[in-house]
Amino acid sequence: MGAGLVSISKVFRAVTETILAPDGLAAAAGAAEAAPSPAVTPSQLINHPDRVVDECIDGLVAASPHLRRLAGHRVVLRDDIEDHRKEHVTLVCGGGSGHEPAHAGYVGGGMLSAAVCGNVFASPPVSAIFAAIMAVAGPPGVLVIVKNYTGDRLNFGIAGQSDNISPLKKALGPSEPQNSRSHKVHNCHQNSAAAAATIMVALQLSWRLS
Repeated sequence: MGAGLVSISKVFRAVTETILAPDGLAAAAGAAEAAPSPAVTPSQLINHPDRVVDECIDGLVAASPHLRRLAGHRVVLRDDIEDHRKEHVTLVCGGGSGHEPAHAGYVGGGMLSAAVCGNVFASPPVSAIFAAIMAVAGPPGVLVIVKNYTGDRLNFGIAGQSDNISPLKKALGPSEPQNSRSHKVHNCHQNSAAAAATIMVALQLSWRLS
């Protein structure tokens, strides 16, 4: 044990003397500069942060014949929405991107009729939410699933209460002026599990309303 400590001490002294020598420090610096820098590898498979959401949507739609994108908005629709909305209550949900496959990945038979995609970890804008509701609205009505996230509750609530949606409410239920069938909101009070709970809520509602 003692011999080992002595050897380490000698090595440490030798290294220190070399570095502190007049030309030792320069040599050490030169060696550091000459050393190859480690290769930098990307941590995310994206082309550009500003385009990542649109590219994800376009890629999903291109790979999924049963889906299509609503022009001018980050909204994914069922491709058969015109026929589907005539006889079924349609389901709309959405939220910030970055939780894939939520929410666009849940659009299709037995699930959502439309998904509204916001920026990464940001609620979608009111204009896109309103456009999605209008795109899927039919005589049976629209049911909007709102997660328990402040931004979603705010923006989805504003879209549903907009004066611009009043003609839709009247068209869907002229004999029931107080009926809210055109804009029913199911709020997932699941705290941090709201995003995960959306899957089960959408499934249950789709089965019951089909």
